[in-house]
Amino acid sequence: MADGSFPYAEVSANMVGLYVQDAFAVNNNFKLTAGLRADYTHLSSPSNLKNDNVSKLTFDQGEKIDVSKYPKGTILWSPRIGFNWNVNGTNQTQIRGGQGSLPVVRHWYGSPTKLATMVLCLALKQ
Repeated sequence: MADGSFPYAEVSANMVGLYVQDAFAVNNNFKLTAGLRADYTHLSSPSNLKNDNVSKLTFDQGEKIDVSKYPKGTILWSPRIGFNWNVNGTNQTQIRGGQGSLPVVRHWYGSPTKLATMVLCLALKQ
């Protein structure tokens, strides 16, 4: 700034996460697991927070940003599923896999999108 000060804002943030999971034995050689994660983030800011320089800007598709308004808190749901297959029933060869989706916030004012992940592995016991 012209007076030598640094422009910053004090921000308060709270985040709460919860994860539940259960396992189901489909048969003696196949186990299925399912889980659900819920994350909630709440941001708060002082009511006098503003930036006239940003308010004058126009972004993609005519979007304007008011930095005095923080995004509202929302619950982000992330389901997960996995399996463990004991191929021959002797624990010598197992195939494990899983899939889940992770919440990804696109940009400061953007809506959350999902990033899907998948893992597959083969475990061989000598």
